[in-house]
Amino acid sequence: MGYWSEVCGVIAVDDRDPEKFKELIDNIQRVGEVFLNEIGEGFFDLLGEGVGWKDGVFMFHVEDWKWYDDSPPVMGWNAIWDMANAMGGVSGMFIRIGEGLEDNVVEYFGRDCYRLEDYARISRSIVFDDSIIGTKTTEEISNET
Repeated sequence: MGYWSEVCGVIAVDDRDPEKFKELIDNIQRVGEVFLNEIGEGFFDLLGEGVGWKDGVFMFHVEDWKWYDDSPPVMGWNAIWDMANAMGGVSGMFIRIGEGLEDNVVEYFGRDCYRLEDYARISRSIVFDDSIIGTKTTEEISNET
């Protein structure tokens, strides 16, 4: 059984070597054909969903994706991740935010993996009713009683 997730993956060549990047993209296209077809190779929609690559970095982002292990797109991403992890000279980061509050996954590989947080990271915030905040001071409340 799967569940809905927001998912982002970033894979980059460590030294922005153009030949290594070409090898990476060729391998991604070879092992991840189903994955790339599912999310639209070379396409980002207005919400920033899709896949693309530039200057040594491959990235994808999708929201509301049904995430379960035997889904062809998930198997395609896993094949890309495993291939890139085995290449050497490449770093990767994967983020999945599931339906539950604590259902967050962040995985890394490679020498320069933490620099990939420049491209994607989990950002948490609190949403609240701001119509209450700042409407009365303690002194105003004291004067009313």
